[in-house]
Amino acid sequence: MSFNDKTFNALAFFSIKAAADLPANRFVGFDGNIAALESKSLGVTQYDCSSGDYASVITIGTAVVETSVAVSAGDKLTADENGLAKKAIGTALINGRSLDTISAPGFVRILLTT
Repeated sequence: MSFNDKTFNALAFFSIKAAADLPANRFVGFDGNIAALESKSLGVTQYDCSSGDYASVITIGTAVVETSVAVSAGDKLTADENGLAKKAIGTALINGRSLDTISAPGFVRILLTT
């Protein structure tokens, strides 16, 4: 499990059966897998979860998500191919907006959007 110094305010959680091993702080798809590239996600995993177990997914509110790139507060975020957050460009589906600015890959708080 990755550790960070971020706090969050989740308003709703959803349990989904993990179709694969799911790391904490990643976008997860509606099918229980890591979210596909630039797809709309169910939410963000709260903890590491093994395939076949039930994952706790933050679906509404703020969450902490791991990024694959530097992002700025206010950036629209989508999923990369590993479920990490990246800036949403063009037709990429938006999963939320960053509440933090970081100059390298790391962790940011995200305001989840539906």
